[in-house]
Amino acid sequence: TWTGGVEADRSGVRLDGASLRNGGAVPSMGLPLGAIQLPPDGRPIVMLADRPVTGGYRVPACVICADVGRVAQLRTGDVVRFTAVSMEEARAAWRFAEAALTDVEEAGPAGVDPGLGWIGSHD
Repeated sequence: TWTGGVEADRSGVRLDGASLRNGGAVPSMGLPLGAIQLPPDGRPIVMLADRPVTGGYRVPACVICADVGRVAQLRTGDVVRFTAVSMEEARAAWRFAEAALTDVEEAGPAGVDPGLGWIGSHD
């Protein structure tokens, strides 16, 4: 279990909690979205949208695409836990997320809560 740290931006989120062993430098490698880098201090960093294209720290795991947005929204102190999933589970999570977005898009303006007071752009 870790928590979202104060060091967070569009590049990545450093997690606070127990330090992991075996962090440190490795030969430079490409960094996919969601890569979890492990620097020498053992505090994981989840790489986000504006991450560098390469990195030189060990990457023991990646956050699945369906959950990267959730990591990006972590606030300082929010709890995060990681669980290993299969490729098929990751794909199923992505399909579920895509279906939820499609439902929102199809709802259109009629799906907007009238209590929010928004009636559209510049009306």
